[in-house]
Amino acid sequence: MTTAVTHAYEIIRDLILKGEIQPGERLREEELTQITGVSRTPVREAIRRLETEGFAVILPNRGATVPEFSRADIDEIYGLRALLEGHAARRAATRITEDDLQELESLNAKMWEVSNRRLERGDATTQNANDSRLDLTELNQSFHKVILNASGNQRLAEFVNQLALVALSARTFARYDDSGERKSLESHDELIRALRSGHADWAEAVMRSHVHNARQFMTSEIGGYESPRAETASVQPSEGRK
Repeated sequence: MTTAVTHAYEIIRDLILKGEIQPGERLREEELTQITGVSRTPVREAIRRLETEGFAVILPNRGATVPEFSRADIDEIYGLRALLEGHAARRAATRITEDDLQELESLNAKMWEVSNRRLERGDATTQNANDSRLDLTELNQSFHKVILNASGNQRLAEFVNQLALVALSARTFARYDDSGERKSLESHDELIRALRSGHADWAEAVMRSHVHNARQFMTSEIGGYESPRAETASVQPSEGRK
């Protein structure tokens, strides 16, 4: 059963990420059993797993659908993340340990490796590309969790984890073009430098800009989004530890 559930989960999740099942569309068990080649029970369990990660919404007497995020939803979610994660980065700058910094460097090095390997293969539209972006999503979540934990504020970490849905993060990387993907990783590099320097103002500004950049990509397909001018400029540190 576990193997069948995982098989169904991966197929349905990939269909959602590739846009073959659109936001607002029903996840019909009968159709999905034909697509995945498994029975209804593992399909149903797979949908429940997708719900926990934000890929599906299950409503009483209505079944499951792929959630829709409006421009207002994205602005609210990423706006709150920018504030909260910016504050977390500020706190982490004066609390982070050398082990934490080394873990951040290792995680981002792996992200660069995944990104470079995909570019070298030139498989931007293949299943390998989808897998690569899911790998990047998982590594990215781990990266941000290190900073949240280093902030030393458990409630802050819990609030951000509620906002940073796996599905929304995965969709962000799925929508990045090559330059957007690399810009995100370069932002991680700068964030590590800011944290290693212990400069709280720099770390907070880089994190806010990083989250706002992700919001821009997510809202670009909805239309009408304008980048916040105050947050997009690269911030360089002044002298001294803040």
